[in-house]
This record gives sequence, C-alpha cells and structure tokens, in this order.
Amino acid sequence: RTTAGVIAGAAVIMSAVFLAFAASGLASLSQFGAGLTVAVLLDATVVRLVLLPAIMRAVGPRAWWLPAWLDRVLPNVEHGGAAPPAEPLRDGGARSELAPPEAGPPPGKPAPLEPAPPPGRPAPPEDPAPPPPPADELGALAHAEHRPILRLLDEIERAGGRGDAGRVTERAGELLRVATPHFRYEQRALFPQLVDALGPDQVERLYIEQDGVVGALEAIEAIAAGGRLDANAGGEIAQLVRGARSSIAICDGLGAIVAELPPDVASRVLHARARVLDGEPEAGTIGTR
Repeated sequence: RTTAGVIAGAAVIMSAVFLAFAASGLASLSQFGAGLTVAVLLDATVVRLVLLPAIMRAVGPRAWWLPAWLDRVLPNVEHGGAAPPAEPLRDGGARSELAPPEAGPPPGKPAPLEPAPPPGRPAPPEDPAPPPPPADELGALAHAEHRPILRLLDEIERAGGRGDAGRVTERAGELLRVATPHFRYEQRALFPQLVDALGPDQVERLYIEQDGVVGALEAIEAIAAGGRLDANAGGEIAQLVRGARSSIAICDGLGAIVAELPPDVASRVLHARARVLDGEPEAGTIGTR
C-alpha cells in the first residue's frame, strides 16, 4: 500500500529512459532499449501487482520466518550508524564530536555564576522520555518472550542427544511454565485482532501451531519419563523440537503485522497480557477460541 507510488514512479522513469534508447538509429541499442522497457513494465505490473501479493497471501507469516540459528548470528544493526566517539573534556566529562562547542566567556573575563536554587527546594525533575507506541511495545515484548522459549528448545534438543532424560524433563517442564501464559494471551487477545490482516485460515493456523508446541512438549515429557533415552528416543525428541521451533519462528515473524495494530487494540492486548502474567484466573485452556 505504501510503496505503490514509488514503484510506479520508478517504472515510468526507467521505461522513459529505455524508450529513448529504443528510438535510436542503432539496431543493437534499439533492441537493448526495447527489451529493458518490456522487462521493467512486466516487473512493475505482473510481478509486483499480481505474483508478489498472491505469494505473500498464500505463504502468510511463513514469508517472514527466520531460522533461530541465523537470528543468533545476524548482527543487530542500528539505523543511522553508531554514535561518534566522545571527546574528553578538562573536567573529566565527554562531548560528542558532532556537538557544538559550549559558548563561553571572552578570554580574560570570568564566567558568570549561575544562580543556585533556593535552600530546601529540590531541582525541577527532568521530563521523562515518552513511552513507545503500544504496538511497538507489544511487538518488542513478544519478541523478547520468544527468545527464552527458543533457548529452552535448544537445551532440550542437546540434552536429548546426550540421553539425559532428567535434563529433558526439567527443561520441558520449565518451557511449559514459560510458554503457557504467553500462548494464552496471544490466543485470546492478539490472534483475533489479526483476522483482517491475515485472514481466518492463517489465524486458525497460528492456533494450531501453538497447540502443536504444547503437544510436542507433553510428548517429550512422556518420552523422557522412562528415565533412559536411546538413539531412537533422542531422534524423536529432536524431531519434536524442530517442529516446535518452526512454530515459534512463525509467531515471531508477526512483528511487522503487530506494529500496524491501532493503539487502542494494542493497549487491550497489553492489558490482557498483564492480567495473564499476574495470575488472574481465566476460563478455558490453551487452544480455546
């Protein structure tokens, strides 16, 4: 919706330039210009107006899936670059190279003294930074809550490969305690708000993915309950972990859609999250629509 004008404008400009090549008297240059003109028009119409939206609609949140190992390897890049190095001052402080020099008195004239606040009156408090928009806060919290879930899944997979049934049972139980409140508020407050953006089929798929994670953890606990894990049991645990990890990655890829939620909707989801985390009783169980 927001890039249609940019794409159309770029296509018109590039097509006009290539048409000028096509109108030249040289046969090779005319072929070059005509071919590029057709290619640009096909890209701006058929590919970007038909194929790309259709594929994104069909794939849904999986289009934003990022493997957990790649997420750990990729650096966190800050927009705008790093801050410039600080320049030390005589009084031990620091000043950025881009900061303008502080205005001081002319040479030979002492600096005027600033009036001190009256005794007993505290200095005025600094204005607090404005809170982030509710949708941004919700997306950041969801992403932060997914990280320990993925970490515990990695630990379960490693413990299953070593045949450590006790460690598998311990981490699976901890993961259920961590993931259950997160799934509860997402299923009851967040997912219903995504129907307009994703469609009912994709939202139903999100419910199924999270229910599958809970089922996988319960199956892992049942496998480790015997007290001894052979190679077959370790492989089964690894397969269940991979499926659960993929489901969490799909939910983690909803950040761009969550960021578009209206402020009142995002605030309601945040309040539902706070109630769930505070332990307020709610009817139903995980997977309740």
